[in-house]
Amino acid sequence: MKKLIPFICIPLMLGSCGEDPGYTGTSNAVSETSQVDFEELNAIINIKTSDSTYLATSSIDSINIYINNQFWSMSSATSSNLEHLDRIEINNKLHAESKVNYFLLSQYTAEEIDFTTAGDYANYLNDQLDIEPGEYICFIESFTITRNNGSVEKHYPYEYRIFNIEDNQRSVSLGELELNIE
Repeated sequence: MKKLIPFICIPLMLGSCGEDPGYTGTSNAVSETSQVDFEELNAIINIKTSDSTYLATSSIDSINIYINNQFWSMSSATSSNLEHLDRIEINNKLHAESKVNYFLLSQYTAEEIDFTTAGDYANYLNDQLDIEPGEYICFIESFTITRNNGSVEKHYPYEYRIFNIEDNQRSVSLGELELNIE
């Protein structure tokens, strides 16, 4: 009977190995020490121009965000309070005297790689962002806006913000960020 136990247990163990139905495959933030639920950053962004007005566009696109010098995501931010503002047009861009708030919700996005070799897969694994509780630096490198005439304009605010991650924390608010452009 003892010789039959491995033959009974092995198929049971193999049958229990399968995909986790709750796994979505979207979280690429990993940790070696504890489970990390951290997935997103959020912030309120205002874009101040050189003439002390605020940019008034429907969205800010292609916001390149880095966490501790590792790529986090390329996100967009949208505004919800444009209808109630008096806006003026300067150089094919709309400006407002009062702050225009853009809400940023940025989830981690791993850069996609076409795996052709084992080295490509190793590079992909090395580029994963290792999130553990502690202090981090968020760097907003660049963003684009669309002018009224349809042309796209890229800006480099180089804005830094320090934030902390606690155990089992899902998101972090960076607060209100004022990005300056010319």
